[in-house]
Amino acid sequence: MQRVSLSKALSSLLRHKAVRVGLRIRPDGFCLLSEVLQAWEMRRLGVSVSDVEDVVHLSDKQRFELRTEDGELLIRAVQGHSMHVVRDDQLLRSLRVDDDELPDVCVHGTFKKHLSSILRVGLLAGGARIGSRNHVHFIPHEPGDGRVISGLRDGNQVAIYLDLRAALGDGVPFFVSNNSVILSPGIDGVISSEYVVRVRDLETNMDLDLAAARSSAAPAISSGTSSCDSCDSCDAAQLTIVQRLEAVLGRSLSHPERLKYEVYDEGRI
Repeated sequence: MQRVSLSKALSSLLRHKAVRVGLRIRPDGFCLLSEVLQAWEMRRLGVSVSDVEDVVHLSDKQRFELRTEDGELLIRAVQGHSMHVVRDDQLLRSLRVDDDELPDVCVHGTFKKHLSSILRVGLLAGGARIGSRNHVHFIPHEPGDGRVISGLRDGNQVAIYLDLRAALGDGVPFFVSNNSVILSPGIDGVISSEYVVRVRDLETNMDLDLAAARSSAAPAISSGTSSCDSCDSCDAAQLTIVQRLEAVLGRSLSHPERLKYEVYDEGRI
């Protein structure tokens, strides 16, 4: 069996699909391994307990954790969830502005095509696919320093440096996972671009002129473009997330799309 295929299948189940396929998942992200192995994705691959143990122990990015409770083996993904049944305070360690070991560096990797919208509307949990992840992901060290990086995608072109201490001081929640990824749900799904203090081109290893990059970012979409006359469901208090998403996509959302994304007040974004 290929470990890569099994790792991807486990990531899909434990981060995104457990609830959808009927797996019981706890607020701390753990599932019974015996139940995970009965999922279609696992049965299709012919997975055994030892296969899973190998993937967990040999993962260079330490994506998963195994634990034994009351004689039963449990497994979880240590970060990267989109299911809101998994709670930050039970899966992750909360960071505080007065933490003695607060990282000096907090870096988010992205692509050049996204930089303008990030500087315009902020970092969105899940990026343009709002709801696809619960958090914005960061690494607590410089990219390219030789460490195996979980939290930074291969091929990222731009490193965005955040003033972590300032954001924490302003009440933006941040957490750290067991594999040292820094995560934040933002406030209403957004981390303001005001906390961006540096941008580095990873292809040239040169810092970009942040002031120039900010000024070249197109202005945020006006509130007038977010009105919707189709029904009364588009509450004015819900428009903020829609405006931000429209700014990222560069177009207005259709009425069905509005109703799909205007759910953050119910705690699902």
